[in-house]
Amino acid sequence: MKFACTALAALLIFGTGAESADLNTVKASLMPLRERSGVSAARMGPEFLAARDGLRDWIAARLSSLPRGGDTEKFTKTLNAEIAAADLSCVDAKAPGYNRCTSPGELDARGYLGLVGVDLVRDVLIVQAETGVICGFDETVYAYEWVKDRWRLLLDASQKPDAKGLYTAEQIQQVVFSNMDGMPRDEVRLVATGASPSCVRSFAPVHYRVWTLKRTVGASLLTDVREDRAYVGRRDPAISARFEGESLLIEMDVASIDPKRHSRVAVQRLLFGEKGVSRAAPFALTPRDFVEEWLRTPWVTASQWTQAGARAALEKIHADASGATLRASFSGPTQSCEKDENVVQVGVRLPNGERFFRLKNDGAGAYEMRSADSAPTPGCARPDSGLDTARSLFSK
Repeated sequence: MKFACTALAALLIFGTGAESADLNTVKASLMPLRERSGVSAARMGPEFLAARDGLRDWIAARLSSLPRGGDTEKFTKTLNAEIAAADLSCVDAKAPGYNRCTSPGELDARGYLGLVGVDLVRDVLIVQAETGVICGFDETVYAYEWVKDRWRLLLDASQKPDAKGLYTAEQIQQVVFSNMDGMPRDEVRLVATGASPSCVRSFAPVHYRVWTLKRTVGASLLTDVREDRAYVGRRDPAISARFEGESLLIEMDVASIDPKRHSRVAVQRLLFGEKGVSRAAPFALTPRDFVEEWLRTPWVTASQWTQAGARAALEKIHADASGATLRASFSGPTQSCEKDENVVQVGVRLPNGERFFRLKNDGAGAYEMRSADSAPTPGCARPDSGLDTARSLFSK
């Protein structure tokens, strides 16, 4: 959900005036966070987690008043009105219209709650709840199923701090369900995508996770992927996602190894099988994008995109040049090869010297790395800048 102070202001008129004891507990955890000068944006501490989880527990208790098939829109308004009445929203109840999270001009919602969203999708109740952080809100997704006479928690997607105690906040941007074809009737896949709140919309961490939800059993996490250097200024949401049959297609803009390119389109197609999750074509949408993806991907995966007979030689080149912080520049446009129209050459100036990568060009994105040398191949000298034109599998 997006930050919307006007919506919060409007919700004040629905307030009951009564504060829930559970919301008072949440408020007690939130109050120390309002002393923003002493609270790190990344090291939120136990008060933040207590407030976030206390909000979850309060919502779960309030769900007892929502019957199966109940009016989720009315229920959502009621929850948000109670949050506003408890003085937990950014809009000050004592001064309607004044937003306490944007003063003195920078969005900082630490110590406050955002909107709660409740919606029924394919008999699964999806709840999204926001807890304030610097530059916006951290949002968590919960999924509930109806069992006998109540809503039962099926998925809790809340995050935890890492081993260093750092917490990467994220704003959930999409919750997408898979098609039911080919899956048991009591199972469904769900992908949630998000981006870290950012005061300056340029490069920021993005995140997507995929679960299988099995009714009466629970949720199983299938994959958890974070991209630390995604460009979030061009597309909204920052990650495009859709299920296509048994696969999931993901597309995003990420930082290029070449500062002159700024960013590139990264695409992933995930297949779900008995042995786990695997990647399938398209691995990239242009030859340049494939070279970047090949260099940034761990060798265990990049080797599968490499011609078998060339793996031994290319493994060392990959080891010398790969890495998430790699900076390089492309020598010029992609070049076609005369003897094999399906092979192209991409020149890259790497920190340890220039390399000319030759790869199988595939319109469906099933590229294959063939070789890499310090000098260009004479037969691959026909520039074809059209091959470098950015593409997308999602309509703009």
